[in-house]
Amino acid sequence: MMVDAWDRQKGESAKAYERFKIYLYLPPGQRSLKKVHEKLGKLSVNSTQNSKIPTLRTLENNSADWKWVDRVRLYDAHEQLKEIQKYEEDFTKNNKKLINLLKDLLDYCDTSLKEIMDNNAEYALTTRLSLISTLMGVIDRANYNIRTCFGKPAKYTDKLEVDLDNQVSMKDEINIFKKTDRELEELLSVNDDFDMEAFLEEQKQ
Repeated sequence: MMVDAWDRQKGESAKAYERFKIYLYLPPGQRSLKKVHEKLGKLSVNSTQNSKIPTLRTLENNSADWKWVDRVRLYDAHEQLKEIQKYEEDFTKNNKKLINLLKDLLDYCDTSLKEIMDNNAEYALTTRLSLISTLMGVIDRANYNIRTCFGKPAKYTDKLEVDLDNQVSMKDEINIFKKTDRELEELLSVNDDFDMEAFLEEQKQ
């Protein structure tokens, strides 16, 4: 049966292993035979049994014979690996939650865009354009985060583009107060065909 390096090894006496465990459970970076010797002295004082305290030379021999340094290195690596695995599990779990939240946000933006486009009478043209611009910004940022969650490249040089005859980009400044009513209506109509399902599928590619 295989045993871990930090478990009691074949041929290792119970006393030698107890001394090793004291060394093992000292904080990393603070392990020393001197501290093991000190702890053994304190244990001896508090013990009802009159046990003999091993000398530093004996501890040096134990350490050399049973590879204490190598064994604690393997133990530390094992503990670090457990921490990494726990972190990855937590990250995966939280990542799934974040993706679902971002999808809900995109659905909300899609619904809001449709409501704005379908209720022309409720909003002034400038208000509608401002709301759409804000929603498209939210969609752009949600898209950025979704791609990050999927492990896709998230460095964009261009923002989402509004499809007019001359391909006006959202990153370009649009002074809505200098637009005519016809031009504002054209800006408001660019999102009529926004397909959220196709948008999400595109981000997974």
